[in-house]
Amino acid sequence: MRARPSTPAPARALARARTASQRARARSRTALGRRRSFYEQDGADFTSGTSAVPELTLAKLRIDERAVVGRGAFSECFRGTYEDSANVVAKRYRVDVRGRDVESFYADELESARALRDCDGVAPFMGAAGVGQWLVWEDVGRVTLEDVLARGDGLALARETFGDLSDDAAAFRFLASTLARAVASVHAFDMIHRDVKPANVILSDARKRTLLCDVGACADVQTGRNMDGAEAIFDPTYGAPEQFRKVASSPPLGGFPSIGGLFGRKKNAEASSANGFTLEPSGEPPTVLLDAYSLGVTLLRCGVPSLRGESAIVRARKDIDACGGDLDLWRREVCVPGVNDFTLLDELGAWATITRLAAVDPNERFSVRRALDADEFLSSA
Repeated sequence: MRARPSTPAPARALARARTASQRARARSRTALGRRRSFYEQDGADFTSGTSAVPELTLAKLRIDERAVVGRGAFSECFRGTYEDSANVVAKRYRVDVRGRDVESFYADELESARALRDCDGVAPFMGAAGVGQWLVWEDVGRVTLEDVLARGDGLALARETFGDLSDDAAAFRFLASTLARAVASVHAFDMIHRDVKPANVILSDARKRTLLCDVGACADVQTGRNMDGAEAIFDPTYGAPEQFRKVASSPPLGGFPSIGGLFGRKKNAEASSANGFTLEPSGEPPTVLLDAYSLGVTLLRCGVPSLRGESAIVRARKDIDACGGDLDLWRREVCVPGVNDFTLLDELGAWATITRLAAVDPNERFSVRRALDADEFLSSA
């Protein structure tokens, strides 16, 4: 009798997780609406949370808290394993954040991750482990686009990660094309990412493409979740101009204005002060054109060597805004020949792509899908 071929342990673990998640998905849709306090009465245990049914068994999740992927204002991510075989990245929301609606952050990310489970442009979501405790994704890559740009040797880390890219031109074309497709795939699910930037782009050597992560800010066009324009999540370096407005404010103590960084979730007048004004949400509902603008700025940073440093792209965005958002004017009047090298963008025809994606007027801006359909640079990689 012929023996049946065995299935590798990691594949079995992932298959079981996906089967369980399918059974739980219908139950979780109703349960997500019944929210309780995110903490127990004594505020010490992170277990009550939303009543959404977890897909994964908490006891089978092994977290290595020395393997920190990242820490933010509200959450932290670690690497680990599920059922001792499948490599995973797990996120937990912090219990020590006071005065913040952490419960809604967790619920938003859980709902978005489940809605995008079948989207091939985002990191694959395995499920929740424990009620209100861990959100778990497959570990499909350990390098982000921010890592590539921060290393300071061009796009070499991208070439090393994917292995078959001959030079920076090939690497840039590949990164641009796969990232555009990832963003478009999110839009195909009637979702808007709202936080496209290098730190949220994974270079997946396992999947041979770039993938988006950090989906907690996603807006859902069908359900209306996160579609309130009065509540915005944006990084002012990558955020589309129509997302925020400038309001005069007093400079901080000491006379030095703060530089806008990651705003996080902002409501009403809460925002960061920069250069004597405050940036506030504009009230305009999000559209897919927000992600298009963020993609354009991301490609600009990747394609111009002098802009790959984080502080350099922050300064460039301020200069672009000072030029009324006109990229051609900024390049002509502000950029210094020999310092700001646009050779890579010009040779590949990518400058036109970027100006279409990052047009200051949303009525003139290309959506990512339109750019992919019409643009030879993005579609030919």
